[in-house]
Amino acid sequence: MIVSCLNRNEELEQIKAKLDSFLKSGAVSLGIILKTNSAAKEIYELLKHDYDIQHISMDSTHFGNGISVASVQMSKGLEFDEVIIPNVNEDVYCSNYDRGLLYVACTRAMHKLTLLYSKKPSNFLFSHLKESSDSN
Repeated sequence: MIVSCLNRNEELEQIKAKLDSFLKSGAVSLGIILKTNSAAKEIYELLKHDYDIQHISMDSTHFGNGISVASVQMSKGLEFDEVIIPNVNEDVYCSNYDRGLLYVACTRAMHKLTLLYSKKPSNFLFSHLKESSDSN
């Protein structure tokens, strides 16, 4: 699912709504995956007071079920029932390297994937649609 938001605050509200839904669903694990370690820490700080949430960082000693926040780098090799990827904006995911990061983040989801963006979406979100229309 791709969700367009008006701004970063609405993205945060969408994340909270998804977390509330996850907690009622009976699913085991949800990952919020951001491009960088600093972005992951920022979201963790915004959510930790309202949710039982873990931050996966270089200092982490274990990984458990529930809600986790991590960078793409720290999420490699992990899988989650659900994944939320915020900030899938043109200015965040714009280079070929970023395309690879976004791919890694997306493939952490086993059952449900939500991508959030505000402002202009990353070209990688809809590039498959453009490629399809170009070939017609």
